[in-house]
Amino acid sequence: IAISMLLVIVTISYRQTIYAYPNGGGAYIVARDNLGEVAAQVAGAALLTDYILTVAVSISSGVAQITSAFPSLLPYRVIMAVAIIAFITVINLRGVKESGSLFSIPTYFFLVMMGLTLAFGFYRYATGTLGVVTGVELMEGTVAPLTLFIILRAFSSGSTALTGIEAISNGITAFKEPRSRNAAVTLTAMSGILIVLFLSITFLSHQVQAVPTHTETIISQLSRTILGEGSILYLMVIAGTAFILLMAANTSYADFPRLAALHAGD
Repeated sequence: IAISMLLVIVTISYRQTIYAYPNGGGAYIVARDNLGEVAAQVAGAALLTDYILTVAVSISSGVAQITSAFPSLLPYRVIMAVAIIAFITVINLRGVKESGSLFSIPTYFFLVMMGLTLAFGFYRYATGTLGVVTGVELMEGTVAPLTLFIILRAFSSGSTALTGIEAISNGITAFKEPRSRNAAVTLTAMSGILIVLFLSITFLSHQVQAVPTHTETIISQLSRTILGEGSILYLMVIAGTAFILLMAANTSYADFPRLAALHAGD
């Protein structure tokens, strides 16, 4: 709930940025114009670090989805992750033009599959037929007293859900006229979908008693409990989630050089 409230605040802030900077203005430009060079360098350095971590987290999470559905691939997860990063790097070095229609297919596929999963999960919860997760062992060292540090650790981990919100304010020029209005509508819709997904997944994961483990993701535990282990719908959810995560990494390849160029210019 706290992360969702933060997401609302960030969304309202970026809506103002979209209208104030119709030609595109991320945290770096906004901070430089309003707070000075030092603030801009701090914001920019944080974003450059974030772009690197986005690649690491997105690729690792995408591979984790695949190994959750196919446990036999678990020993090769590091090799798979590095190979995918190398593949995306080569494609971007060669030059790739992001196609809205091409990128929209996996996005809509993920939203439809996750929406169906959550809707069916709430139906099963309401009718009392929602089971609990089986066949997973609790990760060692995860049971500990609930301290302030653990709450803050969970908050920082969960805040990765906010990754990508700034991309719209950076890419206003990609929208049709009226650009600022269309970008603001897109931002609001995206944030609304994100909050619904985030809270719904959290609630249902708690109900099915999903547990942290090295071998299976929470999404996998949740979807197989709701849809049935090994079912075609379960595999479609995993595929959609893996695709969306691997696509998320490509955003960093597009935005990191632009921001680094602004830093270098200043």
